[in-house]
Amino acid sequence: MAAPKEPQVLASTIKWEINYDKEACHLLNKFGTGDDEVTLRMTRYRPGDQFDISLYGPRFKSDTTYVQTEVSFDPNPPQKRLALAATVGKKLPLLLLGGLHLIHDIQDKDAKTKIAAVTPEQEGKVTGITLKLKRKQPIFLKTGSLAGPLRAMRKCTDDLIQSWGYEPAQFARIKDGPVPLSSLETWLKGSDYPFLALVQNESGEVQFRLEVNPDGSVGNCHILYRTSPDQFADHTCKLLRERAKFLPAVDITGMPTRWYYINKVRWLIEPSS
Repeated sequence: MAAPKEPQVLASTIKWEINYDKEACHLLNKFGTGDDEVTLRMTRYRPGDQFDISLYGPRFKSDTTYVQTEVSFDPNPPQKRLALAATVGKKLPLLLLGGLHLIHDIQDKDAKTKIAAVTPEQEGKVTGITLKLKRKQPIFLKTGSLAGPLRAMRKCTDDLIQSWGYEPAQFARIKDGPVPLSSLETWLKGSDYPFLALVQNESGEVQFRLEVNPDGSVGNCHILYRTSPDQFADHTCKLLRERAKFLPAVDITGMPTRWYYINKVRWLIEPSS
């Protein structure tokens, strides 16, 4: 039988929590109880309007590595994502969705299109999140207004980049961030797949931050997030330090400046035909 189309409404059971991580800022909340409980984590790795979400709960158990998912921050339009399905401690199912925006589906936008910054008023109008997974009943997470939680998130990301050695005011002076001189696929190739992970048929996802010097070289590599096993993280950073090259960031005066570059890579074994 087809899954019901009406979303199951799950009310918040705790107050929003802000978590200052070393490499990221997280907003946490819980919805529903028992087998219906869902833990939501919204994550930002830098200032701006883009974020990832992680969803924990029994309903996210999946037999496949990636799940077609639709998420909307009501009353805004839905965004389609290929979510990564995993587990925490090999027990609690987890769903990861990246590259989200409160209002626009930035993956559908032309790369040259400038999207206006989200205003506090727009943040305040979002009072819930609708999530749709194939063959499962949709859910609606009653978040309440996101104005307060996202205000706390902005304060956290300002503190975050300051801990990296950048001034928050410098963010507004950056005209263009670092631009890769070649694609990620030329830095990390299929032939680079870690041997042990290949033998054990393991896949993984790694989010990273590169420090890009004024001459376009990479100064260091920091892991922001990774799935198990850890060998993907170390291997990714090693190759990026050796191969990644950029046009450096420039400030509003046109001068090259030290800045950062954030991206993610999925190490995935394609199924044999």
